[in-house]
Amino acid sequence: MNSEYIYAGTSSYTLQQKLLNETQRELLLGTHTYQEFLEALQGTFFGTYLASSKGDMEKAIRNVLLDAKKSLIALAPEPELMHIMWRKYDFYNLRVMLRRSENGSAAQSEDILFPMGTYSLETLSKVVQSGNFSSLDPFLAAAVKDVKKNPKASMSAVMDHHYLIYAVQKAAEINNPFLNQYITLLVDLYNLRARLRAASLSEEGVPLNVQHVSGGTIPPHNLDRQEDILSRLSKFGTEALWKDAVDAYKERGDFTLIDKTSDDYTMKWLKGQTVDLHSPAPMFGYLANVKENVQFIRAVGIAKYVGLSEKLLRDMVRKSFTEYVY
Repeated sequence: MNSEYIYAGTSSYTLQQKLLNETQRELLLGTHTYQEFLEALQGTFFGTYLASSKGDMEKAIRNVLLDAKKSLIALAPEPELMHIMWRKYDFYNLRVMLRRSENGSAAQSEDILFPMGTYSLETLSKVVQSGNFSSLDPFLAAAVKDVKKNPKASMSAVMDHHYLIYAVQKAAEINNPFLNQYITLLVDLYNLRARLRAASLSEEGVPLNVQHVSGGTIPPHNLDRQEDILSRLSKFGTEALWKDAVDAYKERGDFTLIDKTSDDYTMKWLKGQTVDLHSPAPMFGYLANVKENVQFIRAVGIAKYVGLSEKLLRDMVRKSFTEYVY
């Protein structure tokens, strides 16, 4: 057991207790107007951030994320281990900015930019505007080059592919048991979903070259048939967990629930790992919880502002981190 993580793990667990609880989430979901939503927020951890931001929701969200990153940097016994998570936000933020630059500044406005990467949002924005991508980390630069070279490919898939190549390499260098398992899980789920999309397009007569990411447990062979891929996916958790997602995919070719269930399983797995205070898992769990909290608050806020019904809102938001059982 790694005793140096006990303090970090215990502190991360304590920080999680300050985030939204189920009662507060229900109160926010049940508000009838945007003003009621803002008033309900005052009784949560977010109320302080909203007040100090003079009611600016986006600024308050940014400050929550920055504080979370500062806390984890101060706690982490091995900073390079958390660096893998910060780099993940570089890939994500760069993808959002590239989409905005291609489609106009208003495009993808629903996407949150996370100020938690190794590059500041301002630095990434300047790089996108100048097109000087070679100034970035080689993994990021390679991802952008691949995106430009394959404009018909999914930008999200290409960026995820290159992030996982980076993550597998860094995890091997650090060689932490929890981190190795976590990255292996991400690679397996990515490879299966990528092959499923390729198989679906192939049946429609659209060839798609899928580059398998090494570092997972599932070999690339025998993954040409959709049924085989769906069967492999259902091994992550239970068939019941994947039933709705598989049914939606078979009936309508809808990948939405496939991606959502993949995220759900990852969060359930991560929640189970957080009981080990001798590992980095509680820190990763706290980070996932903070991210989910700000996405939830932003989604509910937008829904209340535009007058979306509570039923549609509840269908839209995902489970909270604390809801996952193990």
